[in-house]
Amino acid sequence: MMGARVLVRALRNAMRFMALGNAWMLATFAAKIGRMKERSWSAFDRQCMARALEISARGLGHTSPNPMVGAVIARDGVILSEGYHARCGEAHAEVMALRLARQRGIDLAGATMYVTLEPCTHTGKTPPCCTAIMGTAISRVVIATLDPNPKVNGGSVSRLEGAGKTVDVGLFEREAQELNRRFFTFQKRRRPYIILKWAESADGFIDSRRSATEPAPWLSNNRCRLLVHKWRAEEGAILVGTNTLLRDNPSLTTRHWHGANPLRIAIDQELSIPEGAQLLDGQAPTLLVYEESEERRARSLELVGKVEGLELVGMDFTGDVATAIVEEVYRRGIDSLIVEGGAQLLQSFMEVGLWDEARVFIGPRELGDGTPGPGLPDGLIGGWEVGDTLLYYFRNSSL
Repeated sequence: MMGARVLVRALRNAMRFMALGNAWMLATFAAKIGRMKERSWSAFDRQCMARALEISARGLGHTSPNPMVGAVIARDGVILSEGYHARCGEAHAEVMALRLARQRGIDLAGATMYVTLEPCTHTGKTPPCCTAIMGTAISRVVIATLDPNPKVNGGSVSRLEGAGKTVDVGLFEREAQELNRRFFTFQKRRRPYIILKWAESADGFIDSRRSATEPAPWLSNNRCRLLVHKWRAEEGAILVGTNTLLRDNPSLTTRHWHGANPLRIAIDQELSIPEGAQLLDGQAPTLLVYEESEERRARSLELVGKVEGLELVGMDFTGDVATAIVEEVYRRGIDSLIVEGGAQLLQSFMEVGLWDEARVFIGPRELGDGTPGPGLPDGLIGGWEVGDTLLYYFRNSSL
């Protein structure tokens, strides 16, 4: 673990701006440090796939549980059409690109389609994209990465080749997987992608020693708050612990940003949430996790009957609650979870290795005493300034 003061001194003069949460910027950063797969791709191939990656990121926060996908159709050094998957249940990227080409009256003979993820081969809410491509005069398909979903996983390659298409796989493969790291984690690890987020003072505390009625100290700034609400809009669920629930009365919404609210999850072991708590306002789907008992089960039924969109789940608190909650989120088909504290909850996720990213704000204020932060993890990727606050970005290097 790295001390907050040491980290601040080491990196304060090395800040650079990065648009955290913008998958395209992260993919570009990965390319610059040499992560792209080496192959004899043409400059135009790279240009087209880069464009497909760029437009695919427009779906961030809207496509789940589907991946973000972009498609570009080109021929003879000219981009003819493009499309991306905008929202779950709507047309996929390949279909959008084909639709635009038809609207423009474009002859697709000899054209190449560049797509950031292997075209689907199964019927879900929309027909299979692989079949749509097979029915066109497109002669070549370039796929950034195969789909880890066992319903697809390489199946479209043989089908497209069987229809006479040339298929090339692997252009910006790692960048495409980085873009859809939530989807890949959900499919491969059978759990949501987990982001830990907290703010701490310059001397390493996440809260002051205060009474139950005294408000929590603000450790960052308005720009950081906007960024946090943007992050919430990009993830499927958000989690806080009992102390945060009872002491801070959080709303856990995206009220300072546009976008859907995540599923709000709070641990309330004894079901002691007070009447009038913001999580009982019915403004967003909410899940309370409590320690199961006959008495609390009766209380849970009472709460559910009063609050719209509220669910309660009883769990065994003698075991690993963090893992149990992650399994519950996965069971609901939610592919990402942001854990916002407090320190004990964050530490419980770190102890069992249940995290993929950590985003940590370190403000300029010193508290002198209070609740220590969970400790900064290994795996520092970068840091930058957000006004007067430093933001550090970590990846779990053990995965």
